[in-house]
Amino acid sequence: MPNLVIASNNKAMPKLDGSLKHKVYDFFEKLNADHTSSSLHIEPIVNSKDSRVRTARVDQQFRAILFRIEDKGNLTYLYMGTWPHDEAIKIAGQSELKVNPVNGVLEGIIGTVPDEPASFPDQTPLP
Repeated sequence: MPNLVIASNNKAMPKLDGSLKHKVYDFFEKLNADHTSSSLHIEPIVNSKDSRVRTARVDQQFRAILFRIEDKGNLTYLYMGTWPHDEAIKIAGQSELKVNPVNGVLEGIIGTVPDEPASFPDQTPLP
C-alpha cells in the first residue's frame, strides 16, 4: 500500500466543486487500496521535465497529477491536483519535483500550460 501525500497550499489547483470533490476522494480510496488497479490508469508522461510525474484517471473527464516517489522500498504518491484530461497532461509534462534548499522538503512545482502559438492566415503578397 503506497503512502499518499496531498500537496498543501497549492494555488495552481483549481477549486474542486462538490461533485468533483467526491470523485477525487473516491480516487484517493482506490489509490490507497490498490495503486496497481487498471481502473486508475496511472501513466507516466512522455518527454516530461520530471520522470516521476504521472497522471491518473479520476473519471472520464478528469485526471489527477501525481509524483511517484520510491525510497528504500517505500512508495509515496504526491497528489498535486485534478484538472480536465488534456490540460492535466500538458501541465504534468511541465511539472517537476524539487528539494527546497532551505528546509530539505520535497516540493512539487506545477508547470504551466504553454500558450498555443498564434496562427496567422496565409499572407500572400499583394501584386
